[in-house]
Amino acid sequence: MTDAAANLPPGAQLLGREWLGFDESGHALIRFQAQLAFTNRHGTIQGGFLAAMLDSATGIGALAALSPDLTVVTRSLDTRFLKPAAVGAITARARCRTDGSRYGRAGRARRCERHHCR
Repeated sequence: MTDAAANLPPGAQLLGREWLGFDESGHALIRFQAQLAFTNRHGTIQGGFLAAMLDSATGIGALAALSPDLTVVTRSLDTRFLKPAAVGAITARARCRTDGSRYGRAGRARRCERHHCR
């Protein structure tokens, strides 16, 4: 894990982001604390906050896979919600894979995927 991945920016602090490490299959594990202030009129976590958690999880997963002299930004984000999320801990599992395309000096681009949020 690079220093950039360990350093919490304000948005990550708001989301309660916590780096948990890697699981046995090499997925990055990141936990968030969904607060009551994040809820919608149905009492579940508003989709924009969940998308921010997804963006943060894939970004931190990519940073963990990159050398310390590289960084990552989100180029696009396509999100589909499968079920509502409740206030409390939300754990994301993310992985990065090389997709074969090239972007400037960074060499091979990484495509990051969020496989499970629970």
